[in-house]
Amino acid sequence: MKLKFLLIPVTILIGVSQAYAAAESPIEYSATYKKCMASGDAAQGITSGLLECTENERRFQDGKLNQAYQTAMARLPANRKDELRLSERNWIKSRDAICEQRERESGGGTLSTVVGLDCLLQETVKRKTYLEQYR
Repeated sequence: MKLKFLLIPVTILIGVSQAYAAAESPIEYSATYKKCMASGDAAQGITSGLLECTENERRFQDGKLNQAYQTAMARLPANRKDELRLSERNWIKSRDAICEQRERESGGGTLSTVVGLDCLLQETVKRKTYLEQYR
């Protein structure tokens, strides 16, 4: 009986560790984004070019995030859907706070806009990866 109670926390810990490891994997961007960043104004470090490439990729990845969320919701039993819904709401608040902090720490100017948008993109891709493995 004691072994049964010990296995429950271990199982939870393993699941959390796997989700964390997935979220910390290298971020994989689309080929379109990589090409955009390697050409034109973005390749020259011009703010408008960087912002255009990053915003387009953020929108693309946000669509992938929404697909991953819908897929995760579809495979969950009804009693776990509220848990994921709450997790997603909390993630949005956390993402916004993290990215606002990074933007503030970047020193202002046009660089802060690039840093803030890049943060939103990174956090979106991490969350998409997490949701793709959510069980």
